[in-house]
Amino acid sequence: MDQDYETFFQTVTSEDQIMNDYPKYENNSAWVGKVLLLAILVLALALRLIRLGTFPFWADEVYSIVASSDIIGFFSHNRFKANHPPLSYMLLALWRMLGMDFNEWTIRGLPALFGVMGVGAIYWLAKQFFNARVGLITAFILAIAPFHIWHSQDLKEYIYLPFAATVMVGFFYRGVVYNHRRDWFFYGFLAGLSCYTEIFVVPLLLAINCWFLCIARSHRECIKGWFLANLMGAAMFLPWLGIMLQKIQDYMLNAENWWVPHPNFWSILFYLKTVAFGYTASKPWFYLAILCFGVLSVLGVWQAWRNNRYAASLLVAWAVMPVLLVFCISFISQSIFLIRAMIPFSIAIYLLVGVGISSIKNTKVFITSMCMVVLLCSIGLVGYYNRDLHPLQHPHRPGIHPPREYDKAAHYILDHLEEGDVVVHASQHTWLPFYWYGFQGIPQNVGGMDKGFVDHINLSNPIITNDEELLRLWPQVIDTIVPGHKRVWYVFAEWERTYLPGNAKNVWRWLDSRFMEVNQQHFNGIDVFLYLTDQHENFGIPVLRDQDDGATAMVRYAGCAEAYQKIKPDIGLIPSPSEHRTGALRVQFEAMGVPEIQDASEAREICFSVENTMSDAAVCTINLLASDRMIACASLNRDDPESNTWNAVQFHNGNALPQTYDLTVLSADLNHGKASVTGTYFMDEGDYVPFIYTTFPWNSEAYWLAPVEITIDNTVLDVDLQQPMMSPGTWNWVRGMPVTVTDAKVIALKVTASPFLETQPGYANLAYIAFVKQAQLEKQTGNTLLSESVTITGKETIRKCVKVPSIAGRVDVWVFQKGEKGKSYHIFSCLEVDRCVEM
Repeated sequence: MDQDYETFFQTVTSEDQIMNDYPKYENNSAWVGKVLLLAILVLALALRLIRLGTFPFWADEVYSIVASSDIIGFFSHNRFKANHPPLSYMLLALWRMLGMDFNEWTIRGLPALFGVMGVGAIYWLAKQFFNARVGLITAFILAIAPFHIWHSQDLKEYIYLPFAATVMVGFFYRGVVYNHRRDWFFYGFLAGLSCYTEIFVVPLLLAINCWFLCIARSHRECIKGWFLANLMGAAMFLPWLGIMLQKIQDYMLNAENWWVPHPNFWSILFYLKTVAFGYTASKPWFYLAILCFGVLSVLGVWQAWRNNRYAASLLVAWAVMPVLLVFCISFISQSIFLIRAMIPFSIAIYLLVGVGISSIKNTKVFITSMCMVVLLCSIGLVGYYNRDLHPLQHPHRPGIHPPREYDKAAHYILDHLEEGDVVVHASQHTWLPFYWYGFQGIPQNVGGMDKGFVDHINLSNPIITNDEELLRLWPQVIDTIVPGHKRVWYVFAEWERTYLPGNAKNVWRWLDSRFMEVNQQHFNGIDVFLYLTDQHENFGIPVLRDQDDGATAMVRYAGCAEAYQKIKPDIGLIPSPSEHRTGALRVQFEAMGVPEIQDASEAREICFSVENTMSDAAVCTINLLASDRMIACASLNRDDPESNTWNAVQFHNGNALPQTYDLTVLSADLNHGKASVTGTYFMDEGDYVPFIYTTFPWNSEAYWLAPVEITIDNTVLDVDLQQPMMSPGTWNWVRGMPVTVTDAKVIALKVTASPFLETQPGYANLAYIAFVKQAQLEKQTGNTLLSESVTITGKETIRKCVKVPSIAGRVDVWVFQKGEKGKSYHIFSCLEVDRCVEM
């Protein structure tokens, strides 16, 4: 470096020298600058207080609160060992000790305070680098930046580092310029302190220290101070280093399931979009925000290089190197490209934008640029305050969740909670808010369909507590949670719709196929179901299901005078009302109930209608079965609850069947070996013919039907389920040979599936097992089993009347609409109610 440039670098921080480059700012008095700064800080505070306490805490915020509740335990007996450095939890614990623990507004005041302090810090840093004019403009931009405001209102650890890192870089720069021990001391102290704030400080430290090494030859006098300061910071962090490395090993390197996807070029653009516009995705505004901030940043680099090349190069290193380092690490190991964690790197971008705007000497262009930034940030802020978020997390808002009414849902259940109840969540995402909103000490669990799901979650989120109550935050197989409880509340919300729809829906199927649903509530994306188990004194079984439109049906239970409207849950990415999810058809009996017959020897006529509510024709299949006993296979109990073999799923576990019907069935994946399911049912004495609704395999060895054995009280049913392959595959009823029940009694039904071959385990799919009295078949006074295909023109209603044997205990009707958007419809009626009720 030549002597002239060295002299320039040593004098560039003189405000008088730099102000000569900005004649329009030169006449401003110092007090005007202070008033403007105060106004900017007041604006920053006001924007961070708007709706600060409007929304309830979400899962990660409660995580922070729980971790701060026992700081000593956090370090000693691991009541809740969080996977982040401890300083943010210690600050939160102190904040709560000061009496700021009243509600969401006061507790979130801590990150809001640090957000405002960050605005003040960037003013100070910009003034160190350039002048007060740049400082004011940059502070104003950060004050209204939606990205910064979001995390200033989020009770997590991400907002503290932008403040600490800004001040740290300021003292680092002053140490290089002035080589004062005081500056180096504060840099080293803040470097060590920042390491306890958030681990993403490491890429920033590497960037600024690499920058220093590039200029070290020209600043040999600073090497000692630089070395001792870094040594001090390292010594401060050394006690936590081993714990941090263990966390990286436990939470990342050993995690087989990691939710942050690997980044690509578009990830960089969406990072820049978030810096400029926030997490909202209003088009075309966020495109314009990327362009605007990009142009101003480039202009800022050019202008900074003209006035202070050292500051310019330091800012570029700060803005670019950490992001590229995170980008590269995300390909070498587990992805850590998490936009919310990279907010400290964005400070340099805001500063460069401020330099770019301040360098515009044409008044009209300057005002236009400021107005454009204000407009774009305002649009982003309106979207933020209204929580107008794109439904896809990636790439728009990774790790950021829209607010849900966790408090209302929790309080509703608490208001209706009875002794013997248990609450089951589909994921941890609702468990934690419930814990904060009144469920401490109240039984609540996270339920999984099988051990595969439990292992999946535990590999992604290792257990970090030995507290017995907090251990319930990690999932258990649903079969092990429910026994012993009179009522079950089931809760799922937005997180499950994005990441765990399979588990959420299948746990619901498991509960719905066993227990009586008596209540359902919706709270802005949170669904709550209440089930009575068979241990409840008012338990009844369904005796009538009618008026099925694909999303809702009316169900009447034994002992209940009025019918109950059941609504299928919506696990789609964007939850919608049931009327928006109805199918094209509506299936119902001619009347709510079946008229009594006068002569038991005659056939009984059952009439129902199928209405096509759409304009287009609907091609569908209608199945009817009159039986004495209908068993939903999904209601059978797994002998090994943690087995991954048998699961209640949507219709089938193969991918090649053309139907998309939402019909609950019991499916076996024999990759996990032989397994069985059992159930007990009361049956009158007599001879019965079994009918099994199962898949016919299609012409592909990949989906061979595995051997299935069905027994009643150790008597094997003679049913040939090994049907020939068909193309395409289909579902159908398979009739077996008669079986005799000698006395009216409770019989044990058992279904066992075994691998077909060692190298080809096969699948099994069972929907229903029906028992028809042989006398009913022999009388031939009506149809027992009926199947036909029909085409219903648009807006047409067809009426079907079928005569069934009078001795049949119930009649079931299924309608399956063909096509990719086809739904299943199921109605049934117990012809003799007493024969439908379990003994």
